[in-house]
Amino acid sequence: SYVHTTAQSAEQDATTTARSVNRMVVEMANAPRMLSRQSAVQDFLTRHTSRTDSLQVLGQTQRRDVLQADPAARALGDYFASVGNDLGYSEVFLLDTMGVHVASNDWRSHNTLLGGRRDDHDFFFYSAMAAGNGQMFSAANAAGTPGFYAASRVEQQGKPTGVMVVKRNADVSTEMLTGQRVALIIDGNGVVVGASHPEYLQR
Repeated sequence: SYVHTTAQSAEQDATTTARSVNRMVVEMANAPRMLSRQSAVQDFLTRHTSRTDSLQVLGQTQRRDVLQADPAARALGDYFASVGNDLGYSEVFLLDTMGVHVASNDWRSHNTLLGGRRDDHDFFFYSAMAAGNGQMFSAANAAGTPGFYAASRVEQQGKPTGVMVVKRNADVSTEMLTGQRVALIIDGNGVVVGASHPEYLQR
């Protein structure tokens, strides 16, 4: 019957879409983990640790200016920009143990993340610091667009020295689901974080 055929087709679409989403999630989890092990990231944080206290007493604008003038932070930011362009991440950045952006793919921008500190709502940072990794969907706000964050703790000699983070904008998942009847990605809290039709997002 038509209903049975339609149901089978919808089930096949859901299975195929789920596999694509799983691949995206696995890739996102692996990306910051891989970056966290890069010698450039490790060496940068080793050097940065000695100036953490002095940066903490500065305001965000002053921290940004110090980091934008740092050749190592600029070089790392350019590397992150290359990774972001290759893998489709809108944000690729490194946080110190206090949650301050110390290297970022957007370091050349006037509105760069450099020097800014993640707030208490950024679960992915605190999860990565405590458990080694973290993921989160963030809704749109004044600071940017909705998207998926994946984070991995950076460790040296068994001690955390920072957190590596990548972000993929939610519109990427919308493109992935385009063409489906109505396809939704729903998180553990029942919030729509990906949809074939943008009007369903964040419902």
